[in-house]
Amino acid sequence: MCATPMLMGQWPAAALMYRLGYIEQAEPVVYEQRSLDDLWHRRMPIIAEDAGYDPNRDKDNMSKESNVKDGVNPLAYFVGPVVVKYGGDPSKSRAVDLSPYLQEDKKLIRSITGQLTMDYGRGLCMLNAPKAQGVTGFLKKGRTFKCADVEIQSGNDYATVLVVAMDDKPLKSSGKILVQVGTTERPLGWKTRPAQVNGRAGEEVMSFGRAPWMIVNGDVTLALKNMKITKARVLDANGMPVKEVPLATSAGRKTLKFPADALYVVLE
Repeated sequence: MCATPMLMGQWPAAALMYRLGYIEQAEPVVYEQRSLDDLWHRRMPIIAEDAGYDPNRDKDNMSKESNVKDGVNPLAYFVGPVVVKYGGDPSKSRAVDLSPYLQEDKKLIRSITGQLTMDYGRGLCMLNAPKAQGVTGFLKKGRTFKCADVEIQSGNDYATVLVVAMDDKPLKSSGKILVQVGTTERPLGWKTRPAQVNGRAGEEVMSFGRAPWMIVNGDVTLALKNMKITKARVLDANGMPVKEVPLATSAGRKTLKFPADALYVVLE
């Protein structure tokens, strides 16, 4: 089910930056060629999504012709594209050195483009591209997030904040910018209680609740390095202007206290 305010309502900024190519697409970090003989004999690939896959244990069942002998860390999927060619030559498989991008001791992953950073220890992911910046996850654990042109502060336990240029220009010089904030939602009357799930602490749903959706108010403040911006307009869920909200200027930056009950604000 995706037709909810905090799922469908988060599509505009995501679709905009995707369709305009704001996030750099990297060259493959893993390129594997698998022979048909290896497939028919069910030999292991050099990388797998299966949580039970262990290159050290399973390498004896890997292709003897492959030039990647010890397998590839599955976290490579977060570093960049992983591509496979079926019916190819295993000796032409290749993988980049992932060590500059993985800090497993700190539970940090950086994409090969440098535009995405995931802190899977704290449940945070940051986007930092010239025309699109933002953060998603348990924001209260970080409180302040500094991108190249945007600083984001949030008191929300969980939220997503995206700042995306609408005119295909870098955020620092854009004349029209969409700011989008999403939090968490539950139906009215949603009720759970603590429970054991497979021997671990979890939650049992006692009531699914009913309409309307109860949405957590946003607690987000933005500081943007763009002095061209002079006004901020709140849009409703249909993208229609509702009202203007104040912008402050401080230390060469425009500051916006995002309205607690809004989905979208356009800066111009």
